Amino acid sequence: AVFRRDDKGKVMEKIGITHEITDRKKLEQDTINLKLVQQKEIVIAVLDAQEEERKKIAESLHNDLGQLLYAIKIRMEALDFDKNEIDYKTRKKEIDKFLEQSIDKTRNISLLLTPQLLEQFGLNDAIEAMVNNLKSDSLWINYKFKSTKNRIDSNIEISIFRIVQELLNNLVRHSEAGIAMVSLDISESIATLVVKDDGKGFEMEGSSQSTGIGLRMVENRVKLLNGKMAISSKEGTKISVSIPLR
Repeated sequence: AVFRRDDKGKVMEKIGITHEITDRKKLEQDTINLKLVQQKEIVIAVLDAQEEERKKIAESLHNDLGQLLYAIKIRMEALDFDKNEIDYKTRKKEIDKFLEQSIDKTRNISLLLTPQLLEQFGLNDAIEAMVNNLKSDSLWINYKFKSTKNRIDSNIEISIFRIVQELLNNLVRHSEAGIAMVSLDISESIATLVVKDDGKGFEMEGSSQSTGIGLRMVENRVKLLNGKMAISSKEGTKISVSIPLR
């Protein structure tokens, strides 16, 4: 430590220790920040690997299984069944039905595993397609999108897409809602997502296991992106997510 004295040699102030403590704290904070950055890089690498594996599975489903099922359907249609044989006609109808369902299921799995629209055209088209696919006679979903950017970081894009996907899947399976709304607003520095419905709502502590797991997955994704998440489930359910883009 260094002592500052007056003209008579009397110690007026001790300096140096404060600077040393400040430097030590700064070094500790820098170390913590570095670890956080490294952890985030590891998580991003894991997520990238997962998405790449999903893409391979999706391509296999689409190019192999999907085409095989479609070929079977074409060949079944070409069969010359005896028009007077009721059993044959019934059997053909059942086979057609199952093959149509298999092709549709394969296509849906492929879309869930790797959103090609997201890669090619961005979040708006990908989420819009997802919403349209989930609409039904019993559930109307209104979707709104606003953005000041053409595209954002690919890791953030895929994370937002997966968050919307999980929230909508939970909504369809558990909410018993008739009307829902999805809103995504992307500014220069933040992406704000709101998903709400007029369903029965739920208690966080007493929610079903699948709903709880889904929300925890969403919450973990949001935390990894240094974002924030808020849930209100009194009259219907409203989930708000904000993710920084810088």
